[in-house]
Order: sequence, then structure tokens, then C-alpha cells
Amino acid sequence: MGRARRTATVAQRFALFARDLGCTKPNCTAPASRSQAHHVNTNWRDDGPTDITNLTLACGPDNRLADTGGWTTTMKNGRTHWTPPPLLDVGQPRTNQYHRPTLYPAECGDADGGESDSSAN
Repeated sequence: MGRARRTATVAQRFALFARDLGCTKPNCTAPASRSQAHHVNTNWRDDGPTDITNLTLACGPDNRLADTGGWTTTMKNGRTHWTPPPLLDVGQPRTNQYHRPTLYPAECGDADGGESDSSAN
């Protein structure tokens, strides 16, 4: 899409639904059906493209929070990371695990899902 239009196409929305499954802000439980396409790395008004690599799902309140609340969003390894403004940053999670709970152990550096090879257990 590039700069041709601000809003995501139907095909892009289907791709976002399949990839993100719902709002990507940590701890948000809004499903994809109640989420909007949000420009991640560069906002459209700042010349950001409307490409799938620059889009993520965000529910209405979280989309507005990212636009006016000082939060920033970036895409890392295909996952959207939400960074709060410095005064609100207390080290909380940057990605939403709600829609993909099976990814949580691996993302925490525990690649074996919590199992230990140690004989001390």
C-alpha cells in the first residue's frame, strides 16, 4: 500500500487478524474483531507506510493511547512492543501474551517450557 491510503485494506485486516489475534497492547483482552489497524513504527501522518510490516492491531482505547498518551510501538521479531512514557515505565511487559499464551515461556528465555535438566529437582 505504501502512502496511497491511510486505512488498511480488507486483505491487510485479514492478515492482521491471523497474525495478532487481538489487541497487541500488554494485558488487553480485546479480540481482533474489536481492534483497529494501528501504524507501528512510523505513524501515517509522519510519512509512515500502510504496509503489513508497519501495522498491528490495537483496540480503540489503546490505539488512541498510542497516538496521544505518549506510548510508542515498535515491531520486533514479528511482535508488537509497547513502550510506556518514562514516568509510567516500571518494567512492565512490552508484548501481549493473552492471545498467544503458548509463546510466553520461550519469550522469557525459558526455551524448554519450564522443564529443567538439573538432577537437583
